[in-house]
Amino acid sequence: MKVLLTTLNSKYVQSNLAIRYLRAYCAELPIKIVLKEYNINQQLDYVLAEIYKIGADLIGFSCYLWNITPILQLCDSLRKVAPEIKIVLGGPEVSFDPESILQENQYIDYIVRGEGEETFYELLTILLEESSPEQIPGIVYIRDDVVVSGPERSLIANLDQIPSPFLDYLEEFQNKLVYYESSRGCPFNCQYCLSSTFQGVRTFSMDRIKNDLLQLIEAEVPRVKFVDRTFNFKSEHALEIMEFLLRNQRKTNFHFEITAHLISDEILRFLKDVPTGLFQFEIGVQSTHKDTLQKIRRVDDFHRLTEVVRVLSEYKNIHLHLDLIAGLPAENYIRFQQSFNDIFKLKPDNLQLGFLKLLKGSGIRDNADEYGYRYLTEPPYEILANDLLSFAEILELKLVEDLLETFYNSHRFEMSVDFIITRWYWENPYKFFEELKAAWQEGGYNHAPVKDIVLYRFLLEFCLERFAEDQLAIKEYVKYDFLRNNRTSNLPEWLISIDVANYKSRCYQFVNDESKVAKYLPHLQALESRQIMRRILIQPFAFDIFEYQKQGYTGELKCETFYILFDYERRDSIFGQVESMVVVI
Repeated sequence: MKVLLTTLNSKYVQSNLAIRYLRAYCAELPIKIVLKEYNINQQLDYVLAEIYKIGADLIGFSCYLWNITPILQLCDSLRKVAPEIKIVLGGPEVSFDPESILQENQYIDYIVRGEGEETFYELLTILLEESSPEQIPGIVYIRDDVVVSGPERSLIANLDQIPSPFLDYLEEFQNKLVYYESSRGCPFNCQYCLSSTFQGVRTFSMDRIKNDLLQLIEAEVPRVKFVDRTFNFKSEHALEIMEFLLRNQRKTNFHFEITAHLISDEILRFLKDVPTGLFQFEIGVQSTHKDTLQKIRRVDDFHRLTEVVRVLSEYKNIHLHLDLIAGLPAENYIRFQQSFNDIFKLKPDNLQLGFLKLLKGSGIRDNADEYGYRYLTEPPYEILANDLLSFAEILELKLVEDLLETFYNSHRFEMSVDFIITRWYWENPYKFFEELKAAWQEGGYNHAPVKDIVLYRFLLEFCLERFAEDQLAIKEYVKYDFLRNNRTSNLPEWLISIDVANYKSRCYQFVNDESKVAKYLPHLQALESRQIMRRILIQPFAFDIFEYQKQGYTGELKCETFYILFDYERRDSIFGQVESMVVVI
């Protein structure tokens, strides 16, 4: 028997953990297992042809929110061109209503419900023996036009019985994002999340975890994303793993989903000295409204969360990603703005504004009528409206989300937006994006892609029309952000270009001064002056923009020409931002 394990990832850079678990678990069977990954951006005709040419006897698809529709289309076509192939689906998108999926798509042979390793192994064993699968726990199939469901499958108690999915296959992760789990399950019961359908948390042994991670580190995979629903559910578990990663660090970055109020003081002290860029934290806040948190059964302590985020922000060594969900129960448009402001004032590196999805199997979907939810019938089942939030308000939030991504999360306008909001919108940061949205729509920018250079000009003009008294400051901050992302010796005419006597010759004197190159540009010391000039830019500014930022943008501007050196050869390890510094020329 030749078995193909496959899926459609949402992006090329991603890798699928589930099918690798299945390959490892079934490796001892007398079959040939082929693993191939495609992505939803590829033409289905191409994917169909590639799958067909493999000549598999059985194909197993890993199904999720983002890929179930094209996978069903592929299965329909496969049944027509290769009717002898057995088709098996598994994953969260088929685990909660397998009977209806089979009835509506009778070209599917089997659905593996829930945790799949043992079920898939037993299914292959039965097929090899040409026996009936009816007693296999966790399997669902159609026999004589009747859906047959096997008994429920118990969760795997000892996760270490699942062989490592990474042994002998590290070459598959070149330039890929690797998903990893040290545990399964979640201690919480949030009603919008599928983790609420399983009780308790199970962990792999620490020896197994360390062995897996060491392989990935030594293979120098670029990023490992832990998919543990609450990585720090137990402080001792999380700390031991992070200490191990610190001791064995090389080039790999590690991403964790954490619950901030569970971070102990011991972990905070440890994190202070972690190298910049080694860890990234994603913190799901979702809402700051107590009534909302109660209705979704989410346990949180916003006071402690605030304290932890502020401490981590002061360290400046860990990328902090905070999440909000629009459309949760008991939170209307006005109250959602308060949640937005509460989180924005923590100044996360990334603030993700997401929209509630009523996932199959989730408690909130089962109780959708209670809150008047209207949502997409097909994946991703995203909210359209509820009793407190209209579709028109959802559309407003969608545009705010786009502008948040463009002007805040991208970090291309970091200094400008920090200046604008601190000076004029600190009591209500959401108002900035709301007013920006109105200007964006008025200019018709929401109808087509916008070039980067236009974005800088738009932001500048937006501010100059409203805050003329700060025009010098905003022009200089926009200029700084523009040059940090665009190397050019000719500024656009709408930015301030300061005339300095003998400017070019002074720049060349700077790069010809060995002591200054050694101090500011040690990595370029081996280059000639002209080569150095092609890699940097020294730009005059009307005042010290960094000092003014430290002062909280208060007081009078001290207008005196300052020079900022942009080193386009050096970028920070978190956001890829060009390094810059004040110099004297």
